[in-house]
Amino acid sequence: MRTKTLILLAFFLVSYLNVFSDETTDKFTKANSLYRAGDYKAAAELYERITETGYSSKELYYNLGNSYFKLKMIPNSILNYERAHRIDPNDEDININLQIANMQIVDKIEPVPRIFFEEWFDGFLEAIPSDTFAYVSFISLWLGLGFTLLYIFAYHISLKKGAFGAGAILLLVFLITLFLSHIDINRELSEKDAIIFSPSVYIKSSPDVQATDLFILHEGTKVRKLDEVDEWVKIKIPDGKVGWMPIKAAITI
Repeated sequence: MRTKTLILLAFFLVSYLNVFSDETTDKFTKANSLYRAGDYKAAAELYERITETGYSSKELYYNLGNSYFKLKMIPNSILNYERAHRIDPNDEDININLQIANMQIVDKIEPVPRIFFEEWFDGFLEAIPSDTFAYVSFISLWLGLGFTLLYIFAYHISLKKGAFGAGAILLLVFLITLFLSHIDINRELSEKDAIIFSPSVYIKSSPDVQATDLFILHEGTKVRKLDEVDEWVKIKIPDGKVGWMPIKAAITI
């Protein structure tokens, strides 16, 4: 009886997922048709309803960004281009449209120059999907264990030498990819960017309405979230300036 119940539950779960997938595909197709017909408002609303179901893809965010750009809702457009960019940092269309959208905002912030190695390393991590290092680490570990067993039980010296060399290389690959995976996961968890949605917001010296105004930012600008205190968030912009602003002034990417 218990086995039969589990089978029925599994059947209903698979059926639900298939219906969910088909419904999402139908909505996405309809939204694309609305966009091609020039009804950008209706297309954006339908794309948003898809995101509310928990579904995400670079195509969804890219098309939503295009819809908002057509509606001249630049902050919304940048937010969704950035979300698409996070999924696929190397997509040329996403990067070009994000660059064009950023040209429409008020704030033109020059980033602090970085040393070559730091810039190269960040680019390297961005270019590779976040779970790749974990997969390579897992595979190299098990292959390394296999060669270790071969080294232990092999009779021929040449086979032992080959197994030892292969095992040593795979162990090194395991350690390197494990380290890179750890860095990549920490970056994803700790680095939270946001897009400002308020027409303008004064950045304060501390999380207090009465605090000194340090500088002003405008809608569409991307900021890095560093800390949160009550209804305030500490942010950093590419030129290195740091300050506090109300949480409600921005939406996290």
